[in-house]
Amino acid sequence: MNKERIKDIMARAPGKVILFGEHAVVYGKPAIALPIDLYSTTHYREFKSEYSKKKNNARYVMNFKNYRKRICTNSLNELSLAVPQEFKHFVEFFSEQVKKNDININEIKNQQIEIEISSEIWPGSGLGSSASTSVSFIKCLKKAFKLNMTPKQMIEKSYQMEKHIHGTPSGIDNTICVKNTPIWFREGKTKILKKAKTFPILIIYTGKPHNTKRALESVKKRREKDTENVNKIIEKIGLLTEKGRKYFEQGDLPRLGDLMDKNHKLLRDLGVSSNKIEKIINISTNHQIWGIKLTGAGKGGCLVAIGKIANLKKLKKDLETRNIRCFLSDPQKKPMEK
Repeated sequence: MNKERIKDIMARAPGKVILFGEHAVVYGKPAIALPIDLYSTTHYREFKSEYSKKKNNARYVMNFKNYRKRICTNSLNELSLAVPQEFKHFVEFFSEQVKKNDININEIKNQQIEIEISSEIWPGSGLGSSASTSVSFIKCLKKAFKLNMTPKQMIEKSYQMEKHIHGTPSGIDNTICVKNTPIWFREGKTKILKKAKTFPILIIYTGKPHNTKRALESVKKRREKDTENVNKIIEKIGLLTEKGRKYFEQGDLPRLGDLMDKNHKLLRDLGVSSNKIEKIINISTNHQIWGIKLTGAGKGGCLVAIGKIANLKKLKKDLETRNIRCFLSDPQKKPMEK
């Protein structure tokens, strides 16, 4: 079957690391987040085609490439029913825009629409894979349908999509995926951080996906049982984040690293570290880095380390010999966007 491609739109969104403030940010404290040069990508394509009920020639195709799930239907209603629950928010946004903007794609004969979503970001790693894919999806449809959406509206809409996955997220992941620059985040309000000198970070994957929703709930339950002590930890994380902002903007990386170590100890006290995370931190002590901590919700996922590039490369090599995946990134170089 020959298909004539009549539209091909692509958009990307970066992943992120949280340098300071995990969990405390949910309780009104600030956080610092940085974009990284790992991306999620959405392709929107339209074809002139004689569509039918055949699997490879349906009218609507959604391809979740990382999960090897390709859904083919002949109506939006069928698509909504066929898509797995964890991907419903994509179809809901797509259908919403079709109806809201009076896009009469249902009435166009001999047309096939394919949407492909993929990501370089390890899922459940704490690097914002769900927010990144949601934002890339919104950006792609914004281009494809020429939607009049401001960055603020994109942040709001991607937050709604994030809630489908994480329950009550802080809003930091989707915000940085839209803004694509280092930010200071507090209670939904952001400030772009001034750039000091560039510095590399090493992102280390434990190999165990975390569950943001469960991690948030575990801290919530701990706070309900031991309110005074947990509130003290949250307060201390907030104060470290305040200091971290100053050192980040000044480019005082050794002091920044020292605060990262302290932040991690507080996250450990909240119960969101793990044996694998602590093992990686112990290995890092042999490589003279400035600081290392978990990033994201914890109980798995990733760690982030800063230091001299030579020392980070040595740590990377050491960890990779132990079959631990790593990625060297420079968050101060603004990730390329398309």
